[in-house]
Amino acid sequence: MSKPSYSQKGELNRESIERMEPEELRQWIFNRLHGDDPTFGGAPGDQPHYLLVVVYPHLKRTIREDIENILIDFIHEIACDSPTQWIGKAGGELFLMADPILINSPRKNYTIDLLLRIVAAEKFDGAECEELRFRALQALIALDYHPSPNFWRDLYDKHGESYAPLVLEGLARTELSAAFEWLGGVTWAESLERSLLFLMPNLLERYGAGEVKKNLVKHWRNYPESTQSALEELAQFEGFSIEDIAHSHTEETWVDAFLTMANLLNSYLAAYREIKSKSGPESYTEAAVRTIRTLGLIIPNVRSASVGISGDLEGMWESYVESLTSALEYPELAPEAYEQMIGQLPLSEVMELTGAILKRKYLEMSQCNKILRHFYSADETERILNQSPEDNLLDILPSIVAAFSGRLKSYDPATLLIEEDEKVPRDLTSWTSGILREAAGADPLPLSF
Repeated sequence: MSKPSYSQKGELNRESIERMEPEELRQWIFNRLHGDDPTFGGAPGDQPHYLLVVVYPHLKRTIREDIENILIDFIHEIACDSPTQWIGKAGGELFLMADPILINSPRKNYTIDLLLRIVAAEKFDGAECEELRFRALQALIALDYHPSPNFWRDLYDKHGESYAPLVLEGLARTELSAAFEWLGGVTWAESLERSLLFLMPNLLERYGAGEVKKNLVKHWRNYPESTQSALEELAQFEGFSIEDIAHSHTEETWVDAFLTMANLLNSYLAAYREIKSKSGPESYTEAAVRTIRTLGLIIPNVRSASVGISGDLEGMWESYVESLTSALEYPELAPEAYEQMIGQLPLSEVMELTGAILKRKYLEMSQCNKILRHFYSADETERILNQSPEDNLLDILPSIVAAFSGRLKSYDPATLLIEEDEKVPRDLTSWTSGILREAAGADPLPLSF
């Protein structure tokens, strides 16, 4: 039987592998993965599969394909026949070759199906075969398998804390936010902290510090203090800080910030005519539009953790609607305010609002049509524009406020504010009024705080 040859330095002769018959190659790989190869010393830290990984890219294409098929046959044997020969270290060595050898194979999807069989099969429930299931899951991650988040969550529910590293990495590869949402809702354990800290460098490399930080902050208060401290130390080592963001503001403070900004906009619009008549309309229009957009960013895009939050949430929505309603009175601001309102309201309220706006001639029908087409089909837009107009905009404002409150009450302004301006000072009134001042280029503005 032909075997690979080695140089005096112990280096593998590539040509000797390429001269082997497929069955000889199969037997050598089997022996190698089981540590039964004269050149494998078996010293601590030595990995039998590593030699194959190193030599594989330098072999002829036909030999590479033979190796891929041999490895897949071994996995088929585990999944569909008997796993006995692969229990222990040999099975782990086999699955470690998923990447880089099998990840580009034309039979990758078939390999994934085999691995899923291993994960699901009852014969791997026993302690003796459990490691094979664990290694098969590692191979699925290496093959960039992206199931639904429930696939990974169910594994944790069934197998417990020992699966935490796999579940967290699998979720993170599927969708980063899904990983942090799961961490934020699962009963905390030390294994989760270890898994998160171990995976963090990989997450930072894959997604970047900004994205990781954003997801950390969303669920920060669900982590124990020890985990928070460890994450802060790791972040500092990696060159960014989360402490200032994580501890700066409570949810109540963010509600106050939003309410402050809405009230500032109302005050600003109340003085709008006087201001722009003295200094010209352009800069002040920019200030108002920017603030309207900022308010819109805060509300509809962030899921909340603010159940039971104190404060006048109904008053917050009322102030928001009032600020947008005030903006409708100015031709240069009306399109922005209208677009923001219809982007958040259900269709029934959009129809009432549009009818009232057309009735009061805040916008032309052509303007409404253009904006509506950002959200609705041509048929829906035509139906909205052709309904009977409302007589009085003020009559429908209560229902609009109620619609906002009902639809948006579960939203938390905090996270997106952080995303938009990570250097938000603790003095939120100065920050919100500064948005107006910066855009308008005027100091001071006739606003009372």
